[in-house]
Amino acid sequence: MMCKTRCAKFAVFTLAFVAGCSDGKTAVAIDGPQAAIDGAIDAAPGVPQWFADLPVGQWAEVPGTTLTSVTTDAGPVGAGILHDYNGLGLKRDDSTLIAFGGGHAGYSGNEVLGLTLAAAVPQWQVVVQPTPIADRVIASNDQATPALWWGPAGQQKPNPPHTYNSLQFSTELGRAIWYGQTSVWNYSGTPPGGNMTLSVIWGARRWAQPGSAEDLGVAMATRVTTQDPAGNVYVASGQRVFKHVPLTNTWTEIANNGSLNYSAFGALAYDTKRNRLFRLGDYNASAPRLITLAGAVSTPALSGPMASALETLAGLDTFGMVYDPINDRYVAPTGMGGSFYAIDAESFAVTLVQPAGVQPANKPNPAAGVYSHIQYLPQLHGLAYVPNANANVFVMRL
Repeated sequence: MMCKTRCAKFAVFTLAFVAGCSDGKTAVAIDGPQAAIDGAIDAAPGVPQWFADLPVGQWAEVPGTTLTSVTTDAGPVGAGILHDYNGLGLKRDDSTLIAFGGGHAGYSGNEVLGLTLAAAVPQWQVVVQPTPIADRVIASNDQATPALWWGPAGQQKPNPPHTYNSLQFSTELGRAIWYGQTSVWNYSGTPPGGNMTLSVIWGARRWAQPGSAEDLGVAMATRVTTQDPAGNVYVASGQRVFKHVPLTNTWTEIANNGSLNYSAFGALAYDTKRNRLFRLGDYNASAPRLITLAGAVSTPALSGPMASALETLAGLDTFGMVYDPINDRYVAPTGMGGSFYAIDAESFAVTLVQPAGVQPANKPNPAAGVYSHIQYLPQLHGLAYVPNANANVFVMRL
């Protein structure tokens, strides 16, 4: 059952009956995913009615979608799936958010979860069950061959790494792909053999096996990724940017420029209007860079009264950002409530946006990352934001 409420000040979406609105007005509950109220618009194909009925430009909470409310065969999902330097990804054809990650001295769970926002009632599902707790082997830096994979041959699952901004879903290949993985559970740094490329074969609900013909091999760059509408993935670290074509597993270097003095952190976004990349965020305090697909690199000047505050935020290794083609801007959450910096994609003027309506939770702590917890939803023409594993998913119709 689904219901929707409309209050005098703003609309609030919920999947459960509610007694009223925060301003004391009476809420109106309506049964059925296609139910309509005065002024409601018909949903476009593939867009659920609950999303089509949301007010534009306001955050809306999707109840019952906390990551830590999910139970796997190994028990409840831990907050470390998001909080331990881990990001999210998006299966774009049905607006499914994907969660996986652990690593270093943090979380050892290696479950893969999916939340389909195009569903009438979105709920997290376990796509791949985790390795039983008793079978999880610590990977030590003292080991000549650290335990990077767990389980018997042919059924192995990876020791979970920090995933940062590394996840992209390839519709053409039918896989969720994590690029350039290091720092698995209880292990620090790059594993022997190089940065791993991990992938889940989505339809089969299993991991591509290491060393097999389905293994995508070592990544040419690490953690900082974006994707264009054709499904090409761009991966950046240091002064290099690569294009990866998942279907053929081919890598092409598109930029190798000393001005790209970045670590393996920060964000990379694809501007679909101008077909170029925007790189921002790094603890080396590197300047923002524009990168054309031909490899030309330039430095846009951020402007406006909020430019300095954005640069401070981007100077951390916790930065996250997406391109919003509806408003031709980049969106970079502050991590505190629902506020975000909006960067005009043409002028690079920076403003602070503080949307009305229900506010997302804060990050779990000031040092926690945003990474790819912010996603643009091309199917729904909206945003999804998951700031905290102990809080619900939030969405915004654009």
